[in-house]
Amino acid sequence: MNKYQQRIGYLFPALLGFAFFWTIFGLNVANPLQLEWLSHGDMLQGYLGWDYFRHSPWTFPIVGLNPRYGLEIAGSIVYADANPLLAVVFKIFSGLLPQNFQYFGLWLLACCMLSALVSWKILSLYTDSLALRTLGICLILFCPAWLNRVGHINLMAHFLILLAVYLCLAKDCPRIALKWGGLIALACVTHFYLAMMVLIFWGAQLFARVWTRKTGYRAAALELACILAGTYLVLYVFGYFTVKDVSIAGGYGTYNSSLLSPFMSAGWSYLFDRVNLGAGNFETLNYWGLGVFFLVAINARELFRRLGAFRWGTVSICLVISLSVCFVIATTYNIQWGDRHLVLPLPGRLLDALSIFRGSSRFYWPITYLVVIGLLYLTLTSRSKNMAMAILAVAVVLQVGDISKGFAKDRFYFFHMPDVTAQLTNGFWREGLHPYKTLRYVPFTNECGQRLALGFAAAKAGLATNAVCLARVSNSKVDAMNLSDLEALAAGRYASDTLYVIEDKWLDMVSLRPGDRLFKIDGLNVLAPGLQGCAGCIPLTLDSRRQQRYALVGGWSVPEAFGVWSSGKRSTLLIRNPGPITQVHLRYRTFLSAKQPQQRFVFKIDGRVLKEISANGSGEVSLQWAAPAGEPVSRLTIELPDAHSPRDAGTSTDSRVLGMGLEELSVQ
Repeated sequence: MNKYQQRIGYLFPALLGFAFFWTIFGLNVANPLQLEWLSHGDMLQGYLGWDYFRHSPWTFPIVGLNPRYGLEIAGSIVYADANPLLAVVFKIFSGLLPQNFQYFGLWLLACCMLSALVSWKILSLYTDSLALRTLGICLILFCPAWLNRVGHINLMAHFLILLAVYLCLAKDCPRIALKWGGLIALACVTHFYLAMMVLIFWGAQLFARVWTRKTGYRAAALELACILAGTYLVLYVFGYFTVKDVSIAGGYGTYNSSLLSPFMSAGWSYLFDRVNLGAGNFETLNYWGLGVFFLVAINARELFRRLGAFRWGTVSICLVISLSVCFVIATTYNIQWGDRHLVLPLPGRLLDALSIFRGSSRFYWPITYLVVIGLLYLTLTSRSKNMAMAILAVAVVLQVGDISKGFAKDRFYFFHMPDVTAQLTNGFWREGLHPYKTLRYVPFTNECGQRLALGFAAAKAGLATNAVCLARVSNSKVDAMNLSDLEALAAGRYASDTLYVIEDKWLDMVSLRPGDRLFKIDGLNVLAPGLQGCAGCIPLTLDSRRQQRYALVGGWSVPEAFGVWSSGKRSTLLIRNPGPITQVHLRYRTFLSAKQPQQRFVFKIDGRVLKEISANGSGEVSLQWAAPAGEPVSRLTIELPDAHSPRDAGTSTDSRVLGMGLEELSVQ
C-alpha cells in the first residue's frame, strides 16, 4: 500500500469516529454557535474562560494570561479548563468569529475521530482486516471511563494516551524523539493530567531503549534534556506557573482508584450495578465493561501460556514500567478494595507534593487501554480470522449492551444537566449591568454553581469579574482579595463602577454611602452603586444596631461545634472599630503535641505588633488599640509561628496546619 492509499485508508476510521460522535452526542453539539449544552459545571467554566480570554489583550511572553477572568486571582487560560491550544489559536481569529462562538463541540468531535484513527493505527500493527480493526475500534471507543469524562471536556483527549501507547508499541519508529516531543507538547497545551500520562510513557520507553541499547547514553541524555526543556518552555508560555500554591495539602488519596475499580460500574452497567463493591463516584469511574470481561475469560488460557514464554524487550519493559507507575499513582497510599482501606504511612511533605495529582484515579485510564489493546492483540494473533471476528463481534455486542445504561439519552447526565444560567431570571442581569466595569462576588470561594451564572451575566455585559470557577487558585491571593473587598465594603470605600454580590454572612459588615442601597435580586444580595430600584428588586435595610463587629477573613478552617481553628501560619480578622478605642477579648484553645508543647501567638493591628503571648493550653487574651481617625475598621492579624498539623505531629492524618482554636470573640 502506497502513502496515498494509506492516507485514504485513514478516512474510514475517521468516519467511524464521526458516526460514534453522532450516535452518542448528536450533531447539534458540533454547532459552534450552540451554547445551551455548555450552560453548566465544567463546561460553562471552560466557555467563560474562553470568552474572557478572546476579549483580553495579548500578553508576552506568557500568551495564556486571562486577567479579566478572576481579577486579582486570575491566572492563565490553563486554569479555566478552556483548552489552551484552541483558545490561543481561535483568539488569533477572534475578530472574525461570531460573538457566541465556541469550539468545544468541534473539539469533542475531533476527540472521537482521532481516538478512532489512532486505535486504527494500533490495530494495524497486528491485522490488516477491515472488519477486525472496525470491531477493535468499537471496543476501544465504548469505554465508560472516557465517555463519562465529557463533563470535563478537555479530558476527552484520550487519543493522546492512545498515541503514547502506539509510540511504545511501534517497532523501529523513525525520529522517535521528535515524535515524543511533539506529543508531549500537544498534551501540555491540552491538559496537565494527560501530559503527565504521556510523560510517563515517554520516560519508560526512553529507559527501555537505553537498557536494550537501542539508544546510546549520549543520545538519551540529549533527548532527555531537549524534551524536558521544551516541556518547561511550553508550560511557561501557556501560563502553568502563574498560580504559585497549586498543590493542595491532603488532596492526594481522596479520588483514588480501588483495587476493584474495573468492576465498579457506578451506573454504567446493567449487570454490575447490582453488585455492591464499595462507594464510587464520577471522578473514580474506571469500569471496564462486560465485553472486556468476556475477552478476559476467552483469552485467559492463552495469556498464561504466553506469560510462560515471556521475554524482556524494549516494548515489554516500557509497558511494564508505564503500567506500574500509573497503577501506583492511581491507587495512592490509600489502598482500597470494597469498603476496606489500607493506609500506608508516607511523609507529609511527599503527600503535599503528590497532592497536585488529587484526581489520581485518572491514571487508571492508560491501564484500561493497555488491557483492552492487549486482549485485542491476543484475540487477533492466537485465532483464525473468522474465529477472531466472531469473538470480537460478541465482545462488542456485550460491551455496548452493558454500558448503554450509562450513555442512553434518557440516563446520560450529559443530556440532563440543569441550565445554571437560567437561575438568574431578573431583567436586571441583562439590562442593569452596563453602567459598571466589574462584578465582584464577596467573599470569593472557588465553587461553581450560581457563581458561574453571575460570571455568564458579567461576560455578556462585558464586565470583568471574580465570579469564576478555576482549576487552581492561590490561597494567599484569595485571602488578600477577600480582605481588600471586605475592608472597602465595611469602610464605605467601595468602587462606584463595581457591582458587588455579597454573601449573607458578610452583609452586616457593609457600610453604605449616602444614596446607595442594597437589594435582593434572584435571592442574591446586590450592592450596585447608584441603583435606586428595579422591577423585582427587593430593598434590604441594614440595622446599625445589628452590625457585625468582626469577620474571619483569611487563614481559618471550617467552623466546628466549639468555634473555629486557625489554618496556616497566619490568620486575619477584620474588626469594626466602635469608637476611638477598640477593645477585643478572645477565648481560645491551643493545638499542642509532643512535637510542639507550646504555641506562640503574635497579635498585630494594621501591621503593628500589639501583643505576643505563649500558650500551652486554653486561655483568654484582651487587646486594645486606638483606632486611627476616620478608620471604621482595623485589620487584626494573628501570626502563629509554631502552628503544625496533626499529621506532622503523628496524631492523625489531618493535614491542616493548626495553632489557635477561636472559641469566642467580643468587640467593645
